[in-house]
Amino acid sequence: MPDSLAPGAIEPLLPGRFGRPYRYAEEAETTQALVGPDDPEGAVAVVDHQTAGRGRLGRRWTAPPGTGIQVSVLLRPPAGAPIQQLSLVAGLAVRGGGRGGPCSSRPRSNGRTT
Repeated sequence: MPDSLAPGAIEPLLPGRFGRPYRYAEEAETTQALVGPDDPEGAVAVVDHQTAGRGRLGRRWTAPPGTGIQVSVLLRPPAGAPIQQLSLVAGLAVRGGGRGGPCSSRPRSNGRTT
């Protein structure tokens, strides 16, 4: 795993269309401001700290510096797509991407995984 979120460290790890373009800043008001309307689906913006982040329904999204990674991914679902399930699917994808890393499943003493 790279120690940096800079494009030079991350872009080689991104196969396919997601993460193209990949934008990184140590700090920004919000990751959503780093992704523009003319960007293609799959554009990604990442910051270590956002000062005025917002989540679903305009809710404020905060995390102290150094405690998380804030990310926006531009998606353009087709009309009529079941977007209500998007948060669940995205969460499962992030967890699946962590396999072998700090977010991976680890066996418990009873043999089950977390």
